[in-house]
Amino acid sequence: MPKAVTAYSSCEALLIDAIRDEQTAAQWYADAADITPDPEIRSLLKQLAEMENNHARDLTLCLESIRNQQAVQQGILASFGETGLVSRRETRTRGILHD
Repeated sequence: MPKAVTAYSSCEALLIDAIRDEQTAAQWYADAADITPDPEIRSLLKQLAEMENNHARDLTLCLESIRNQQAVQQGILASFGETGLVSRRETRTRGILHD
């Protein structure tokens, strides 16, 4: 039975689910390769397992990139205080802006 389609609330949640699916597929191919007596089929299954592992790795890199971008954005916003961006008037007062 095919996996039910999920409506994701974030890119992070989607990527975590996709990584898990790729890892599950890789393990399935590896397990099938272990029990297959035919060398040609075993070789193909091992190649497929490696492809799925590569997909999981690529998705993991994408997830890490998104998390890093979020951390940078949060750090930048935090540097402006809780209310977000500092007004132009406040920056003049603090001597930050130079017209």
